[in-house]
Amino acid sequence: MSIVDGSFIYFDRSTSEQTTAGKFFICIDTNGWKKKPNRFGHNFFMFEVNQRTGKLLPMGLEGSDFEEETDCSLTSTAVTNGLGRTAKALNDPNYFKNLPK
Repeated sequence: MSIVDGSFIYFDRSTSEQTTAGKFFICIDTNGWKKKPNRFGHNFFMFEVNQRTGKLLPMGLEGSDFEEETDCSLTSTAVTNGLGRTAKALNDPNYFKNLPK
């Protein structure tokens, strides 16, 4: 779903073949999917609806499926890298100043 400012919100439910089977995610591309960089942790951020509590968790928060420690590295080439950066982006005032180019 596109928003007036160009942002794009994507709702995703994992399939049974995925390691996150049955989970529900809300993904936000802050500048729209047609504009780069389209990178996790740069302009694309994910939240998880916790099935047990019903709370909306930013990825990277303890208890989320993609944790900061394993999915938020400046050097990793894993396809999931960057998924754990949402909580850090929300809580670190210098986060966007320190992103790799």
